[in-house]
Amino acid sequence: MNCELIRRWLGAYLDGELELTRRLDLEAHLAACSTCKTAAEEAANFESWVRVNMPVYKTPPELKARIQASLRREFQIQIESLSHFWRPWPARRRSWCWASFSLGPGSRSQTAKIKN
Repeated sequence: MNCELIRRWLGAYLDGELELTRRLDLEAHLAACSTCKTAAEEAANFESWVRVNMPVYKTPPELKARIQASLRREFQIQIESLSHFWRPWPARRRSWCWASFSLGPGSRSQTAKIKN
């Protein structure tokens, strides 16, 4: 790995977003390269400083309730759009399907007898 590539991946590394192999390669490079290690430490210190010093805003209860209601409605819409996949088949089709699978391929004539 080269230093330019390490600096591109540094943000993802500090956020814990790198896949394992890439993270291990980056950590090996940081152990060997003092310039990149210093850059990583500075970036980590800056992120910590921002987290400590950024203002924290509390969500008003009304907004929180509206967002949760909206998410529930959206979830319900998605469930309803998928419900046709979950409806049970009529018993006759279900038994015919089961018979055709249990008899295996090439058993069409036997399946027809069972169906009638």
